This record gives sequence, C-alpha cells and structure tokens, in this order.
Amino acid sequence: MIEILEHQNDVKNEDATTFFFDDLADANGVSQEHHDTSIQSSMMISMGDDNDATRQKYFPSFNAHTQQLAGAVACMSIGKQQVVDKCLRIEMCVLRLKNVTTDLLITLSTPENKPISIEKDGFTNVFHEVLSTFSIKDWTLFC
Repeated sequence: MIEILEHQNDVKNEDATTFFFDDLADANGVSQEHHDTSIQSSMMISMGDDNDATRQKYFPSFNAHTQQLAGAVACMSIGKQQVVDKCLRIEMCVLRLKNVTTDLLITLSTPENKPISIEKDGFTNVFHEVLSTFSIKDWTLFC
C-alpha cells in the first residue's frame, strides 16, 4: 500500500516509523497495551546523496539531484501486529519529503504463516522490489 500523507512536523525522523506503525495499529484495532504490536528493527537513509551506497541499494530509481529531495530521509522498519486471529509481518518505509510537506508511506503486510524470502537485512524480496522500482515521475503531484 502506498499513501501520500501530510508531513508530520511534530514527529522526529527517528520516531517516524513508530508513529506510523502505531497509527496503522490503531486503524487495525490492534491493542498496544496487550503487546499485539512490535517493531523489530529500524533504519534511516538520507535521500539527498546520489553517492550514498545504502540509498542506491534501496532506491536506485530515485534521482537525488532534485530540489525536492534536499533533506529528505527514508525511515524503514519491520514489525508485527496481531490483527484478530492473524499475526501480520509489517514492512514499512516512510519517505519524509519535507520540502513538499509530505510523508509518503509504503507498507507491505504479509500473514506471518505465509512462506516468504527474506534478505540479509531482514526485508523481503518483494519489499526490496517495491522500493527499488519506486520513483516519483511528476513532482507537481505535491503542489
């Protein structure tokens, strides 16, 4: 799922995945009090540098020389949510595009009992494919 949301100025970059993960839990009716939700790992990537190997690994389709990407970061996490009788694996990326006042949320939910192929970094092949092919062709979408 890809969502275009208003940039949350009051949320720090290091707290972005927790904020949106908790928001998803609320939308799914997941109880945080009963530990039906957890984030297992997180990472942050600067989007403003074409020479950054980590950015190139996850987002090779992004052209970092655009003015809109100045100061942008990608906050990524892997977690779980117990929704009714199903445990879901949640992979999330929040692209924090401050210059266009947007938080772009990319989420992949997979039932935990479904066989998946996981890379060394903990993300699935499918999530890697989504991120590596994702690009913004028309920045006027955010105006």
